[in-house]
Amino acid sequence: MENTAGRARHAYHYEEALFRTCIRTKDLSRGFKFHANLLRKGLVEKCFYPLLTMYAKCGAPMKANDLLQDLCVRDIVSWTEVIAGFNRQGQAEEALRCYDQMCHQGISPNAMTFSSVLKACGAAGAIDMGEQIHDEISRQGLLECDAVLGTALVDMYARLGALEKARRVLDQHPRGNIFSWTALIAGYAHYEQGDNAFLCFQQMQNEGISPDPMTFTCLLKAAGSMGALDRGEQVHQDIYKQGLLWNNATLVSALIDMYAKCGSFKKAEDILTTFEIQNIVAWSALIAGYVQHGQGEEAIKLYGRMQQKCIIPNVVTFTSILKACGSIQAVSTGEKIHNEIVQHGLFGRDMVLGNALVDMYIKCGALAKARRVFEELPAQDVVTWSALIAGYAEQGQDEEALQCYDQMQAHGLSPNAVTYTCILKVCGNTGLFGKGKQIHEQIVKSNLLADNLQLGTALLDFYVKCGALADAQEVLKCLPVQDSVACTALIAGYSRLGQAENALGCLRHMQQNGLSLTEVTSTCVLYAYSHSGLVDEGFTYFANMVSNDKVRLNMVHYSCLIDLFGRAGDLEKATALAETIPSLEHGFVWPTLLNACQKIKDVDVARWAFENAMQMDNFPSALFISMANMY
Repeated sequence: MENTAGRARHAYHYEEALFRTCIRTKDLSRGFKFHANLLRKGLVEKCFYPLLTMYAKCGAPMKANDLLQDLCVRDIVSWTEVIAGFNRQGQAEEALRCYDQMCHQGISPNAMTFSSVLKACGAAGAIDMGEQIHDEISRQGLLECDAVLGTALVDMYARLGALEKARRVLDQHPRGNIFSWTALIAGYAHYEQGDNAFLCFQQMQNEGISPDPMTFTCLLKAAGSMGALDRGEQVHQDIYKQGLLWNNATLVSALIDMYAKCGSFKKAEDILTTFEIQNIVAWSALIAGYVQHGQGEEAIKLYGRMQQKCIIPNVVTFTSILKACGSIQAVSTGEKIHNEIVQHGLFGRDMVLGNALVDMYIKCGALAKARRVFEELPAQDVVTWSALIAGYAEQGQDEEALQCYDQMQAHGLSPNAVTYTCILKVCGNTGLFGKGKQIHEQIVKSNLLADNLQLGTALLDFYVKCGALADAQEVLKCLPVQDSVACTALIAGYSRLGQAENALGCLRHMQQNGLSLTEVTSTCVLYAYSHSGLVDEGFTYFANMVSNDKVRLNMVHYSCLIDLFGRAGDLEKATALAETIPSLEHGFVWPTLLNACQKIKDVDVARWAFENAMQMDNFPSALFISMANMY
């Protein structure tokens, strides 16, 4: 009997060693063979845990779960291993389902289980479940004796953007460590609260905890998102002092990304050259930086250098370089990138990349090609449809934009703020008041106006273009924040309809609320004075513009004032003003003065204005007709 038991133990240890080898080498196919061998020998139940662990750690958590469901041996260790396996594969929802099953079978989780489930909650966005688990952990008094649990809680809340709760857990947790502090800093960096990230970093150091490479990586991300070059350089110095750069490609890539986002491209390229980085992440970060700062040509040059070094681009690289092509309308380069994407077998496999291709062709004005790519994609989301609608709207193809909008909804997709913004522009251009009204109702139902100023401005602009200024005024009142663009749109509407008093009321509202006046605002105000015959008031406003020097004067301002004098019949002032205008600013001035002469029938001044207009490079031929009519 002893020999038999010894042989069984020996067999178990032998099989366990085999499975450990599979786990170390991640050799799943070999693991399948061992499993089949155990089935033949009838030893599956005896080797249950090594087998389950092998599947969970070799990327087959569903097989581990199947094994768990088939056998009667279901303890907390086995369930926790399966939940952790789902986490490793990014299958957070499956991990949470597994946890629910475990609880329904009356098995109580331990600290290790809670840690795995909290990680799943963070990945799945399940904050309600995470809070319930937090309550249970507190009830059992586990936080006081388990540092890993505290870190898992901080990490979960930070990932979900509940940063105040994450901070509260860290403050209440007596065993805070580098991992929990870094998790909180990572949360602040991700949600673009850079100041809080650096404050947290300072407090961590005050606690006597030294940063590790991951902490520095998060800080560099925070500095990049803020555009805080000085802070990024300080982090760079700290990293250099600790000698961390030479063996950490992730940290080097983060450093390049920070400098690129801050627009310090020479430093970014110096690091790329010094470390001879072959990492596609670093190259992609620098390309994205050039694109972000509107340097599309530099991004394309860098992409060419990357190809010379035989570095294979990934989805992120292609997405950035397509944006670069679109920004400078380099359609031929964009077509080459399109071919490369197809050659790499990436076309249709990534929605973001597909959307970038459609967007690139649209920005290059190649709408037919954009439509062809759109139709070749295996699936389209609201971003794809919105890009196409925006392209049609931009090119003045309003009917096609409206058709796209209807087709998108027929496919069961709900418009987002970008879609509504584009289609409202179309409705305003075509005077489709009823359609725009319906869209307004849909926007209100979707509660999109609460945090989207651009959409609110588009809605206001639609009503202005349709002459429904009372509706536009109501929209302005409902906006969460009123900016110069929205107020200027309303002033423009009042000005076009000759409602000077309302336009000036809007102007006073802007001034009282500390909103800065733009060149467009000033032009609209002068237009209102001009079309209302308020000569003295208009001239006083213009004089204030000149003396305050808050708005840069342009030819449109001068043209508006000349029009103001002309409408009032004061051709002498109009002529005197025209003589004082810098030569470069005369583009609109002479035609405006000639138009004023027609109303007053002053041929001499008209001839003088006409002769000056003929000196212009882009002389408008219509002025010949105006002059002929004068004679």
